[in-house]
Amino acid sequence: WEMFGSLPWAELIQPAIETALNGFELTQRLGSRSTDDGGVVGYYRKIQTTDASARIYLKPNGDLWEAGERLVQTDYGHTLQLIAEHGPDVVYRGEIAERIIEDFARNDGYITREDLENYEVDVHEPVYGTYRGYDIASNPMPGSGPQVIQILNLLEGYDLPEMGHTDARYVELIARAQKLSFIDRVRYHGDPKFIDDPTELLMSKDRAAELRRYIDREEFPPEPVPNTPPEKGTTTLSAVDEDGNCVALTHTLGSASGVVTPGLGFTFNNCMFQFTPLPGLPNSIAPGKARITGISPSIVFRRGHPILVVGAAGGTRILGAVQHTINNVVDQGMSVSEALMAPRWHWEDITLDTEPRLYFKLKDHFAAKGIKLTYDTSLASLEAIMIDPRTGELTGENDPGRRTGGVAMV
Repeated sequence: WEMFGSLPWAELIQPAIETALNGFELTQRLGSRSTDDGGVVGYYRKIQTTDASARIYLKPNGDLWEAGERLVQTDYGHTLQLIAEHGPDVVYRGEIAERIIEDFARNDGYITREDLENYEVDVHEPVYGTYRGYDIASNPMPGSGPQVIQILNLLEGYDLPEMGHTDARYVELIARAQKLSFIDRVRYHGDPKFIDDPTELLMSKDRAAELRRYIDREEFPPEPVPNTPPEKGTTTLSAVDEDGNCVALTHTLGSASGVVTPGLGFTFNNCMFQFTPLPGLPNSIAPGKARITGISPSIVFRRGHPILVVGAAGGTRILGAVQHTINNVVDQGMSVSEALMAPRWHWEDITLDTEPRLYFKLKDHFAAKGIKLTYDTSLASLEAIMIDPRTGELTGENDPGRRTGGVAMV
C-alpha cells in the first residue's frame, strides 16, 4: 500500500469490516462438511481446536452453519477496526500483538514477542521468462513462478499450435513437461535464503533442452522423495485498474489451524505442514525459513504491454492451471473465457489427473503406455483478465466449471 496505493488505508479496510460485522450468506461450498483427508485434519474437527474457534464456526447447539445461513464475525470486525485505525503495525507491536503473545504464552505456543517484533514483509523482484516471443513475469521462489516458466520452456521446443488441444499427443507432451518439472521441484525448490538459489538453472533454456530428451524418449529421471501434502485454503484475485496497473495476487492459509486467540476472531495458518518432514532436503523445515508453495500469480506481456493477468487456487495444481492458461492463450489463440473453460490435466506424482471429459477420451491411449490415468473435477480454480493491447479493453473471467464462487466485476 505504501509503495503503490492511492486510497486512504482505512477506506481500503472498511468493506472487510462491514462484511465481518454484518455477516454474509454461506455458499454451498463454504457450508460443506469436510472429513480428514490425506493426513490433513478435516474442517469439522479442526474448528474445535480452540473454544474461540468453535464459537465462530459452530452454532450455539454445536451444529455447523449451513449453506444459506449468515455467518457473522463480530470479533474479527473489531480486529479489522483496530487495523484500520492504527495501521498494520498494531498486529506486530500493538494491542493485537499483546493479545497474541499472551494467548500463545498461556498455551505453550511457539509465537513469541520477538517473532512479531522482528517480522518484516519480504518484497522481491518477479522472475522473468520468455515463451514464443511473450514475456512472463511471475513470483520467485519459494513460490512456483520459476516452475511455470520451466514448463513453458520445455514446451517451447514443440509445435503445440499445430496440435489439437485435447489430442492425445498434445495432452501427453504437456503432462510429461509438468511431471519433469515436479521431479526438479522436489530436488531443488526451497527458500533461496537457506539454499543455493536454483532459479537460474531451472528457468534456463539449456535446462529445458536437457530435459526434453526425456520427453522424446518417453522416460523420466530418477525421482527423489515426494515433498509435501496439498494445501486447500487458497484465495486468488486478478485485477487491472483504469490506469493500467495490473495485480495478480494469491494468498493461502494452507487449510487453516483452528487456533483463534479469544477476542481477535481470525484463524492462524498451519502452513508449517507444507515443509518436508525429512532433514537435508531443500524444503526441510528450519527456523525462519519459508516453505515452498504452488502459488504462481503471473502477468504475460507482448512487446512490453500486459495482455494477461492470471492466478489460481488449488495447491500445487495452481502452477499447472496458470501454465495451461498461458498455453491456451498463446498457442491456441483462445479468449479468456475459452482458456479457463478448456479441459485441464495435471501430472505430479504416480497418476496423471484429468477432467472426466478427457479421461474417457484418452484412458485407452495412456493405458497402452502404462500411465495410470484418473479423473478429478477440482484441478485448481482460476481468475484471469485479458487486456487488448490495441484498445485497452478488459475481459475478465472466473473459473466457470469448478464451483469456486468467484466472479468477474467492473
